[in-house]
This record gives sequence, structure tokens and C-alpha cells, in this order.
Amino acid sequence: MINVLLVEDDVINQKVACRFLKKWGVDVTVANGGFEALQLIRNKNYRLILMDMQMPDLDGCETTTRIRALEDPYYKTVPIIAFTASNIEEIRQTASLHGINDFVSKPLNLEEMTKINQYIL
Repeated sequence: MINVLLVEDDVINQKVACRFLKKWGVDVTVANGGFEALQLIRNKNYRLILMDMQMPDLDGCETTTRIRALEDPYYKTVPIIAFTASNIEEIRQTASLHGINDFVSKPLNLEEMTKINQYIL
């Protein structure tokens, strides 16, 4: 089973993304924010992390920076994809400096899912 960590504070976005990912046979764990994601990532290895960029506790860049700073090599290489409703070009430079590998738009669609597949297959 392919495990994905979805870090998203909006319940509607969680439901839409989970429904879409589960149709593709992906097991999804939801973290409601950055601090919860930091706890979950220590307990289980995920093939991919979908990271919301704007959250009230820790934003996606700060959460990614903290994940990348963890000791095990896994944390340096696990793909982290920014999951954002913002203009991707506006955040691309800043996010990549924090260790984010790629970007997908909210809500997920077939084109965006194809992008995700390259990281989970």
C-alpha cells in the first residue's frame, strides 16, 4: 500500500484530496497542521507528503524545513509537494529553498494527480 501524508488544515480540502487519492489506491493520513505533521512523520514512513502552504500553526515552508532538518536520511529525501490554491509561480522560489520538490494546485484533478504519480510509483 502506498502511504501519503496530507498536511491540510481545511476540512473540505481534506475530504476532496482524500477521496481523489483513495480512488487511486493510496492510503492517506491527514495532519491538520504543521505540528501534527511533525509528530506523524516520526511514526511512519510515507512515500509522499502533500503540504498545504498556508496553515495557522506552521506554514508549509517552515514545516518542510523542520522535516528536512530531522536526522534520518529518509527525511532529507521523502518527496514533499506543495499543495496550494495560490499562484504556483509566486511561491515556487521560496518553497524550493525550503526543500519542497514540486507543486500541485487545489483542488486535485487528473493532471495534478499524474504529477503526483511520478513520486509514488
